Amino acid sequence: MTQQQTSRAESFNLVWSTEFDAPLKSWEWNIYKNASFASSKTACFMGSNTYTQDGVLNLAINQNQSLGCSGRPYASGGLDTYTLVVQKSLEHLVMRSTVV
Repeated sequence: MTQQQTSRAESFNLVWSTEFDAPLKSWEWNIYKNASFASSKTACFMGSNTYTQDGVLNLAINQNQSLGCSGRPYASGGLDTYTLVVQKSLEHLVMRSTVV
């Protein structure tokens, strides 16, 4: 790290962190299951497409073979922490994989 990067990092206060070395914890993460969002015209979000493996969070994208997903051609993974762990700071983390 350069001096400038170190100074910038020191100005932040870490309020929460997690490692992906075990299955996702339901008290830390809202895993999107059979969900869709207006902002995603091409994908819906399936719980089976969100998983951890070898210390890495995986958000898979698959061509949707089912009749679900409101006609969207892809199924993706997604999760957030909203209302679970970071609500005191009025911030939350959202992760979604999306087909562009």
